[in-house]
Formats: sequence, structure tokens, C-alpha cells
Amino acid sequence: MKYDYTNEPDHLIVGKKELVVAELVLQVGKTVKRGDIVDKDGAIITDTGKVFGIVTRDADATGATTKTTVYTEGEFNIEKVNFGTATKEKVIELCSDRNIYLRTLGGKE
Repeated sequence: MKYDYTNEPDHLIVGKKELVVAELVLQVGKTVKRGDIVDKDGAIITDTGKVFGIVTRDADATGATTKTTVYTEGEFNIEKVNFGTATKEKVIELCSDRNIYLRTLGGKE
């Protein structure tokens, strides 16, 4: 999937681990923002959910089903991701099960 857009530096990505991406299909009515940690349906992760990935770019399926991509592996700034009401500790655990590592800038979480 190829996209033409410019991305301003936002410090979401940290570390040197190679990034792996996958396609996410959003059903009508869903919207996601870059940095959202989501399940396979595009819903923000919960303490009992299963992480699919971290959204790479904003996407809006308000009017029709749409596709976007998510990072399924990599190192990310914990201060720049959105995990809703889930607890930080649980999200770190759920993400590490998917080879997604949440860090702080300048150190490890």
C-alpha cells in the first residue's frame, strides 16, 4: 500500500529496531489517529484486549470502509502513543508480546 504524504517529526518512533507494518481495514464508523494502539478491529486497546499494532497515520472511515497501516513491530515512545483507559503496565506487557516495545526518550521503560 503506497501513500503520498509528508510526515512531520513527532518522536513516535524511537530505537533502532526494524519497523514492520501490516494493513488495517477500518469498518464504517471508525476513526484512528497516528499513535493509537489498536486491536485488529481498530478499537483502542484495553487491559484485556489483544494488540494488533500502532497506527501509522490518521484514518477516517466515517463514510466508508477504508484501509490504513499499523506498526506490528518496533520501538516507540510511550509518551506519544494512545492506549485509552488501559493501564500503562498492562499495555507495555501486551505490546511486548507482539514485539512492540514502548520506551521513554533517552531510556528504557
